[in-house]
Amino acid sequence: MKLANAVGVRSRAGHSPHAPSSPENKNTSGPTGKGNPWLRGTLGEAAISAARADTFLGARYRRIIKRRGHMKALVAVARSILVSVWHPDR
Repeated sequence: MKLANAVGVRSRAGHSPHAPSSPENKNTSGPTGKGNPWLRGTLGEAAISAARADTFLGARYRRIIKRRGHMKALVAVARSILVSVWHPDR
């Protein structure tokens, strides 16, 4: 399967955020949708390792954790990893 853009890649991994449209239409699949659980888990582990390193991704984690919190910072780093892995082919 060929994905056209970074949004499609993030969506496939389950890291594409969305806002609920109304209280009547409750989404039971979580805040980021379902996605591929294996890919999501692997990205989570990579994000935890990258957050501890003294690299661009570690600095990104430390910037985001100040204002958003631990879990949101990890998801942001995971998205960054996913897009950076996808992007060099384009």
